Amino acid sequence: MTTTIRTSSPSPATGRRRGLAIAGIALVVGGAAAAIAVTAREHVVSSSSFDHVREIVVEIDAGSVALSRAPGAVVDVTTVRAWASTAPSTAAEVVDGVLHIDGDCPDGAIACSVRHDISVPAGTPVRVAVGTGSVEAAGLDVPALDVRTDTGSVAATFATAPDHVVLLTRTGSIAVTVPAAAYDVDAHAAVGTVAVGITDVPGAPHTLQVGATIGSVLVDGS
Repeated sequence: MTTTIRTSSPSPATGRRRGLAIAGIALVVGGAAAAIAVTAREHVVSSSSFDHVREIVVEIDAGSVALSRAPGAVVDVTTVRAWASTAPSTAAEVVDGVLHIDGDCPDGAIACSVRHDISVPAGTPVRVAVGTGSVEAAGLDVPALDVRTDTGSVAATFATAPDHVVLLTRTGSIAVTVPAAAYDVDAHAAVGTVAVGITDVPGAPHTLQVGATIGSVLVDGS
């Protein structure tokens, strides 16, 4: 079942003004004229549910992803599309047990983003790829989590010890907190800080690969 709600709200540039904003406002300051184009931002919220999912794969080019632990075996997905000029495209479908969730902003789109809020059933591995944006995973009970961003922050916590975790970004911060267990930890940053608050056990059955090209990395235990 899918539910869709559409609203219009001003972009941050409009302050508290509502509706379609005025384009081409001329401001004269000290004899100089400046034109400011202010554009209303559209929002569309949709919700879908999926069962019989063995893996979740998410790909968006701009926006954010929030992962939370599902109370049962059903994956609930709430998607928020926002734009000022051209709407982003989104899709969610199950193929051979793999739930593919996508979001794409057209080239040249203004103030375009996609947010996916996803509830993840226990035991379901997740892979996420984001171009520009953030990823937050809270209290997951999954065997594997793989998150990669070009630019953006990543934060992850777990209810049970995951088998394999990969959290990588080119530019941004990464913070992961894991339950007590033996972990083989690979934490690195080419430019930035690295702090590891758990013991690295080479060859341990649980592996953590956490890295940033430019940014900070934090690995801690709960």
